[in-house]
Amino acid sequence: MKTAYCTTDTLQQPARVFRLIPAGIFRASDGRPQNLPGWTMNAAAAKQMIAAVEQRPGDVLIDFEHQSLNTSTNGMPAPAAGWFKQLEWREGDGLYVTDARWTENAAKMIAAREYRHISPVFAFDKTGVVCGIVSAALTNTPALEGLTDFAAASRLGIAQPNHY
Repeated sequence: MKTAYCTTDTLQQPARVFRLIPAGIFRASDGRPQNLPGWTMNAAAAKQMIAAVEQRPGDVLIDFEHQSLNTSTNGMPAPAAGWFKQLEWREGDGLYVTDARWTENAAKMIAAREYRHISPVFAFDKTGVVCGIVSAALTNTPALEGLTDFAAASRLGIAQPNHY
């Protein structure tokens, strides 16, 4: 199993609901994954991931710039931007976080447009099927751009601020 991270969404406000991983076959703008047609997210994979997250003892971390992956090598702290525990599969669209809870600091940074993208860290098998979620991050360097318009999502009433 391998791990990848890539950005999927543009945030216009601290959204409680957002797409974490797109449905179907997708790849990053930098060419990842190498030696595969792309990563694959489907209903069967989503069902397994949803069950695994529900069984985790704690929430899934949302950090800043994937720092939690780098703290052991760069020695810098990895503060939380938020947390989530609930995922939902939306056929033809992707895997959604439905209960994002943002820290006050992260909510302010998103509202001020200091951070605009969410980037999942996920595990995938040798065929490219996504099989686990590790964490997510706020970032400004998206690898997967334009998959969800959060301004439009807000107009439809699915992007609701929620922080603790």
